[in-house]
Amino acid sequence: MSTIFPRPEPEVVRPSFLLNEDIWLEIFNWVTFVPNAYDTHAPDPLEDLGLRSQDRIQAELGEALPMKCTLVLVCKAWKRLATRLLYRSVMIRFSMRNLLRTFKDDFGSTVSGSSKASWCIRLDILPSPLVRDYQYSDFVEILQLLDNVQIIVTRGTIPHLMNPKPGVWSFLSFFEAFRALSTRNLHVFDLTTARLSMYLYRDCHFSAAITNQPLRVFRLRHGGEPRYTAEQAVLPHLEYLNVHRGVTDELISQSVACSLVHLSLDYLYCLNDGAATRILALIGHQLRSVALQDGTPIIGKDRASDDSGNLVFLNILRSLETLCPNLHTLILELSESNLASAQLPPVSNLVLCFSLVAFRLDGRNFDAERCKQLCDDLSRLLSQTPAPNLVRLVGNLDYFRCDRRYLDLLVQFQRLSQTILSERGIRFEDEKGVLLHEFRPNKTGDV
Repeated sequence: MSTIFPRPEPEVVRPSFLLNEDIWLEIFNWVTFVPNAYDTHAPDPLEDLGLRSQDRIQAELGEALPMKCTLVLVCKAWKRLATRLLYRSVMIRFSMRNLLRTFKDDFGSTVSGSSKASWCIRLDILPSPLVRDYQYSDFVEILQLLDNVQIIVTRGTIPHLMNPKPGVWSFLSFFEAFRALSTRNLHVFDLTTARLSMYLYRDCHFSAAITNQPLRVFRLRHGGEPRYTAEQAVLPHLEYLNVHRGVTDELISQSVACSLVHLSLDYLYCLNDGAATRILALIGHQLRSVALQDGTPIIGKDRASDDSGNLVFLNILRSLETLCPNLHTLILELSESNLASAQLPPVSNLVLCFSLVAFRLDGRNFDAERCKQLCDDLSRLLSQTPAPNLVRLVGNLDYFRCDRRYLDLLVQFQRLSQTILSERGIRFEDEKGVLLHEFRPNKTGDV
């Protein structure tokens, strides 16, 4: 009689033992990779306005978060590897209290340089519309713990910072809180808000928040009037500058921006042509891209009819041609206006920012006749200047494609692309880099 022995269970090899840690870490980086999320140099202006905008990067970081959390939960070995990846990018949406508690609990139990706060390279502040205020003391403590953060990006409406003094009901400046940053490696500071809080600025706090940082990219965009003093920051490493109104003149005048390659000008509101010419005379030879934005006279009939404003705009365009010999990309906002009144400098890439705000539709029908006039003006403008290699439309194109009222405009752009521009060898693209004449609307107005 034979004896039957049970078959031994196969030894289960835990996934952490199959490959060495370096390979696993490389795999984790690959499956959670978000392009350009940790770039600390000036972005490509074509990509920055299109597929690789910070808004899109923030969305992709949010989509990658569940995968990072899953990797942490597989086993102890994976948790040890993936936790560093999980905290490489931190996003604040609701309360700061939980994040602060996590950082503080971890800070006392780890050696210097290996805490979760020290692993953070990128901080995104993307407040929920439900959040009306943050605690100032919580925000300051988080900034003090982030001793290695290199990128700070904000979007949405910045909540108020509550004054920490007992019995005092008031708000403090966001820039006052940023003075608490312990890092000295901040390379990207991008603060773009939908609405300006009156407490966002507080005099010298603007300068003190950034003056000791090796900033390469500085973007400050919002919907209100800044309050700043003449004592501005010195930013010798700056490569990309896109700040609000008169701040540009102050920064360029008082800092030697020897590395600057991109400059945005809000000249209609804050810069006369003399100020713009002084800036371009100082740094124009090194600029590779320039953006003229926020209500230039080429945008909107009301402003284009202002002779003095239009003269300033034309003078700045002439200054670009004479003072910026290495200019490669020019970025303009596009709307219904007499585009033929301008003379563009010779550039390889022309970017036209295309938005509902610029068009000032105000409930009016954007009919075929007005669409045709806009395209005729654009083709006349391009025919009178040295032809760029590329014209790209960026903005709310997907919205326009799905809205029957605005399809006529895209059809007109399609015809323009197929005839005048293509015959001259000009590539006419949307923000995704797709040729515009490849756009084919169906009967319902969808793509």
